[in-house]
Amino acid sequence: KPLFWVVVLVVAVSLSICYFYFFFSDAQVSKLTVVGQKTLTLNSIETIIWESVNKNILGVSSASIFAVNRKGIEKKLLTTFPLLKEVVVQKHFFNEIIVNITEREPVGIFCGNQSECFFIDNNGVVFQSHQVVPEGMVVIKKQQTVSVGDAVVEKNIIEGILAIQKSLKENYKIDMQEVLVSNPIIIKTSERWQLYLDPRADISLQVSKMNALLTNEITPTTRKQLEYIYLQYKDRAYYK
Repeated sequence: KPLFWVVVLVVAVSLSICYFYFFFSDAQVSKLTVVGQKTLTLNSIETIIWESVNKNILGVSSASIFAVNRKGIEKKLLTTFPLLKEVVVQKHFFNEIIVNITEREPVGIFCGNQSECFFIDNNGVVFQSHQVVPEGMVVIKKQQTVSVGDAVVEKNIIEGILAIQKSLKENYKIDMQEVLVSNPIIIKTSERWQLYLDPRADISLQVSKMNALLTNEITPTTRKQLEYIYLQYKDRAYYK
């Protein structure tokens, strides 16, 4: 009967589409390229990707490029490796997957309530346990318990800290040793005096006030007796 043959035709077309989608030989992923890997081992990254690419369909293995979930792979890599800042997965038809990764770059060492310290990046995310402070890096402290992958310091505060560190080093030959992220933010320098900043106010304006003071009022000789510079007040800066 006509209805019977219509049903047969629909089933046949559906099976053909499914076969082409999952099992077409020329569309099976056979090449994987990872770009941007520096610290992580290539094997560990590829293992996660292949686990997502290879599937078992009704007892038959498939690595169809059509079935590759790009966003799923990106999310799994970011979750598995906190060191990764960004992941972009691309399909190159018909048999190649290219994965571009960006690893986090440490800008300081973060220490919370626990004894363990971590690398922290310019977005304020901690991503790797590390106890030794590399030369040139600042120690950032905050009263909280943290885990790898946590965003522990606001990005604008990290940017402000780095701007102050750069200005002190390049313009006045002063090293930044430690930062306590609180209210106010307290920065300890290598010359034993401290900076106080308001984390809620525009930090770039406070940096400008600091530069004006160190350039026009506080001489290198005066700095030998300096105890602190208060920058957190809106209209004025105080020092002693």
